[in-house]
Amino acid sequence: MQAKSVLGGAARAVILALALCVLFVAPNGAEGRVIELGEENFEHLTQAATGATTGDWFVKFYAPWCGHCKRMASAWQILGEELLGEINVAEVNAENNKALARRFEIKGFPTLLYFHQGTMYKFRGRRDVETMAEFARYIAEHRTGPEDVEGVPVPAEASFLAPNAAVYEHMITTLRDEPLKAALAALAGVLVGAGAVYAVFRQRDTNSEVPAAKRGRRGATKMDNKNEATAEKEAAVPEAKKTK
Repeated sequence: MQAKSVLGGAARAVILALALCVLFVAPNGAEGRVIELGEENFEHLTQAATGATTGDWFVKFYAPWCGHCKRMASAWQILGEELLGEINVAEVNAENNKALARRFEIKGFPTLLYFHQGTMYKFRGRRDVETMAEFARYIAEHRTGPEDVEGVPVPAEASFLAPNAAVYEHMITTLRDEPLKAALAALAGVLVGAGAVYAVFRQRDTNSEVPAAKRGRRGATKMDNKNEATAEKEAAVPEAKKTK
């Protein structure tokens, strides 16, 4: 009888623990009521660029080493509880999601951005729960930012073509204006590989690859170098000999 009582008590404890887990563990792997966003799920969950169907989002961009971020971490978690059911509260580790940091031009930490129907608003006030909640609720209610906060369009997701946009543009121009060169490039691609096509069309710009400190000497003409050598030689002549 005593054994049954002990087992029953253990079963109730397990059930209670599971119930607490269901209540206090948020979806999407978030801690508390704050959703963790990254490059793999940011646009899918927020639909920030389209302003579609998932509601408003208040997002903190932070770095793990940032002291200000650590100090406001507790307030941000409480804000997630405060706005639960009204506004989505989330955070992005900018160190692990550099593409998102570049997309939203994150220059310092923490950066707090509010996303509302394709427009984003940057929070610049005190980082306490009351002030942040008031800011978020104002935008949700009035569908615009406070008077001193200007909304800007949410930047689109970076295209995988973007890093080589100039190359692709040059390809299209060549196909139109120099069909023979385009045909030769295509043949090279078949015989050697796609890298050959890229090499043909890539417009080399050595100046853009050379650091500013070195660019002047590498790009200098022979006359420039001669003038520099003459100037150095004159500088080496003592003042007394110059006057003679």
